[in-house]
Amino acid sequence: MAPTRSRRPERAAIYVRLSRKDDQTNTPGLDRQERACRALAERGGYQVVEVVREVGSAWSARSKRPGYDRLMAMVDERTVDVVLAWSSDRLYRRLADLVELTDRLGPVRVETTQGGDIDLATADGRLHANMLGAIGQHYSDRLSERVKAHQAHRAEVEHRLTPSGRRTFGWRWVEPDADNPERPRRGSRAGLVPDETEAPALTAVYRAIAAGASTTSQVKWLNDQGFRTSAGGEFTNASLRSCLLSGRHVGQIIRHGNVIGPADDGLAIIDEPTWWAVRRSYEGRKGAPRRGTSLLSGLVVHQHPDGSLGACRASAREGVPTYRCPECGASRQRSLVEPHVIAAVGAWLRRHGAKVVAAAPARVGGAAADVEALEARLSAMADLAAEGRLSPEAYAAQDQRLRERIAKAKAALEPRPALDGLGSDPAEAWERLADPERQHAVIAELIEHVVLLNRPRRPTEHDLEIAWR
Repeated sequence: MAPTRSRRPERAAIYVRLSRKDDQTNTPGLDRQERACRALAERGGYQVVEVVREVGSAWSARSKRPGYDRLMAMVDERTVDVVLAWSSDRLYRRLADLVELTDRLGPVRVETTQGGDIDLATADGRLHANMLGAIGQHYSDRLSERVKAHQAHRAEVEHRLTPSGRRTFGWRWVEPDADNPERPRRGSRAGLVPDETEAPALTAVYRAIAAGASTTSQVKWLNDQGFRTSAGGEFTNASLRSCLLSGRHVGQIIRHGNVIGPADDGLAIIDEPTWWAVRRSYEGRKGAPRRGTSLLSGLVVHQHPDGSLGACRASAREGVPTYRCPECGASRQRSLVEPHVIAAVGAWLRRHGAKVVAAAPARVGGAAADVEALEARLSAMADLAAEGRLSPEAYAAQDQRLRERIAKAKAALEPRPALDGLGSDPAEAWERLADPERQHAVIAELIEHVVLLNRPRRPTEHDLEIAWR
């Protein structure tokens, strides 16, 4: 009788991953995943040929994951028969990555300690993997939304600067990292203060450019004096322009090109008139922030004879600044529109401004608490779906309902950073406000649009209506 040949045990590669870079020293987290995977290998009779440990995010296509690349190389070489992981989101969180993974795995199987066997060779297995991938991508997208919302809340409501990342030229960290002084010490919230050497040099550059000096001349001066950017390189026209347009230097918070208001720490390197003069000198240049060509840019509409509305554009008719409707050709001189709107905003602020500004923290805080509670429910529901305790149909229905409630709660926040930036007496601040860009920001927060009414006679400054938000 021929001897029985023993069957070779299937070869397994274990992949364990933590998402955050600051978890590099949190080996217990990786150890827990590895122990669970080794137990799974023992139950399945697999021979563990390699353990790949990694720290890095899986939600971005730009994320570098050398450990994952190593795992895929073993899969391509067919040196493993099965991949073991804690859960599917350790391997992929983007559906695009799942498509690539399916193509490369071939006969290699995936088993997880939390979700069981994922057989990508069958239609049911691919459906299961797609469901897990959709839930994982939903979790990553929701986490990104929460981070962005938190940053926006810090900037627009609390007027606080986030003390993280590389420092801005002209400033130094109060508590720098011991190995890299360009970044703050981990966990520090002490923030930035003006640097004793760089701040005076930056002030000199501001004053020179405000007086008419070229950016190129100031770049040469900084480099000749031995100054370098916070990244360690020489200054260029682009890097200096970006530095000078930072609101940090004037003690202001800027998001997406809009001035939100003064920072909570009250620190500044340059005075506001000089900063605004430099900013205006860059308007219209490539790479510099641009604003609308008029005070009411994007807010004026014209009422057609049939009652419909058409958006108006700022233009000049025979040298006279006007708002013109390109659909019907009707126009209205800006001098008949803008002073009336400015006066109406001033009257609104005298009646309601102080009360609205005073009530903003309580209103925003209540809505923010609602959003946080609803998002927590959304996260818990995603966990239930990932564990198989909630059907895809029920998950989809509840997800839609919760998202609708979250949208309503977020709408109740109604952030008005430009209005809040006017301070405790917004009516008085509005009377003193002379910068057209900041005036436009306040008007846009208060007014939905300005309707130029259709009249058979020659229009006057009274032939308009204001639709308040």
